[in-house]
Amino acid sequence: MREEDLSRILLVQACEQSDPEGLHLGFRERRNASREATSAGSPTGLGRGRATQNAQNWMARRATLLARRLAITHPVFRRACWVARLAVPAPLLVGVALLLGIGLDSLGSLRRIHLLSFPLLALWAWNLGAYGALLVRRFSNTAFRAPTTLSSLAERLAQPTARGLSVRTDARTPDPSSWRNESLKRFFTLWREQTGPLLAARVGRNLHTSAAAMAVGATLSMYLAGFAFEYRATWESTFLDPSDVHALLSFLLAPASAILGLTIPSASEIAALQSPGDGEAAVWIHLWSATTVGLVVVPRAAMATICAARERRELESLSFDCDSPYALHLLAPDRGQGGSVEVLPYSYQPSNRSQELLREVMLELFGNHTHLVFCEPLPYGLNLPTPALPPTGKHCRMIVFNLAQSPEQEVHGALLEEIKEWVRENERHHRILVILDEEPHARRLQGRDEGPRSIQRQRAWERVVHSCNLTACILSTDETIETLLLDASEQIWPSASPGASEVHKAHGEGS
Repeated sequence: MREEDLSRILLVQACEQSDPEGLHLGFRERRNASREATSAGSPTGLGRGRATQNAQNWMARRATLLARRLAITHPVFRRACWVARLAVPAPLLVGVALLLGIGLDSLGSLRRIHLLSFPLLALWAWNLGAYGALLVRRFSNTAFRAPTTLSSLAERLAQPTARGLSVRTDARTPDPSSWRNESLKRFFTLWREQTGPLLAARVGRNLHTSAAAMAVGATLSMYLAGFAFEYRATWESTFLDPSDVHALLSFLLAPASAILGLTIPSASEIAALQSPGDGEAAVWIHLWSATTVGLVVVPRAAMATICAARERRELESLSFDCDSPYALHLLAPDRGQGGSVEVLPYSYQPSNRSQELLREVMLELFGNHTHLVFCEPLPYGLNLPTPALPPTGKHCRMIVFNLAQSPEQEVHGALLEEIKEWVRENERHHRILVILDEEPHARRLQGRDEGPRSIQRQRAWERVVHSCNLTACILSTDETIETLLLDASEQIWPSASPGASEVHKAHGEGS
């Protein structure tokens, strides 16, 4: 997926989730965008890979339509996408860094080069410090914080701009500034979570490239100054004598001396340069230039190349999670053809509210075309009945337990093992989802503060379910549909990671 498409999808997601009532981005606009995106291509297709690709393309088309509409009324959103990507043109960065390097007074003022104190040493020290920080981060496994820091800065830069870009609205229309700022905040959070490694590689590439360009500019500035003016080399020190200075410079400039074939002046020659004396500076300019190239330009260029390769890999692997609750909700009307879900309560009758939640979650998770079968409660102790499912297609058996009941390994655990065996017999065509209905237990407590007992009961159920290598989704009427959908998508068995991907792809095949 292209980076621009992903940024628009996440921006539209942030705007929609920050406007659940459709006051700023109306439901009609959202539906029209969905229909127009569908007219250009179905979000489903044959084959798992094709279904996922079609879903991502559909999401990108829909987001492009809505982002175009948002950019008209709120131009800051268009700039926010650019700022979040940290998409500074490389030629611009290199040009600015090169000019800064050329403008650096590398040789010092008064046309006298001080061998122990000249501006180029600061450039060396800065780069050596950067290398040390990189090594510490590499061996201490310290997380790179630059993407978070820079994206947060981008967020702060974008939000104040938004205040001056409000369009005139009717007095009855809510002020869009709070929604806009909330959308920007949510967008930058989603973007950081989705593209952290990409941002890290991009920031690294930009920093290394800029540092190398600045070093090249500093080297050029020395030669430009040397061609135009005559510089003289000298030195002075309170603590060092000529032999000490010779030893220090021989250590620092030895690699450059070996590469260029230039001999470092002897201790007696260096003694003659001690202030107020001086001497020719050409040999020192050559040695310092070569050292700068070897110490800064070459390592920085190598690291920039590594970061650029990592950035390309991250760009090639960019994708939008079509199994997220947001995507499942948008894609639900076009998914689920040929699939069925059997809801099997065990030894109790779910309330109307619980059944409504189960229906909504299942249709969101598997698609509106999924065939839902609500079975009569299975009496306590009976074996698993014959599935009330069509003979072909992709199916899920949802076993719903009452959290208020006491779990028994020999009864409830045996039932779960029986369901797992049924799935194994049908190979990869079927799935299991275990639900713990919290509503009867909450109704029994009737507001009494029995938190520890509730936690103990939930843990007891989890132990039984975990003993069968399964996990349960807690059905709570207090949770939002997004939370329940995310929880359910993660608990389906068997399933590839992320949670609902295998189910979604399987149902995409039948669409």
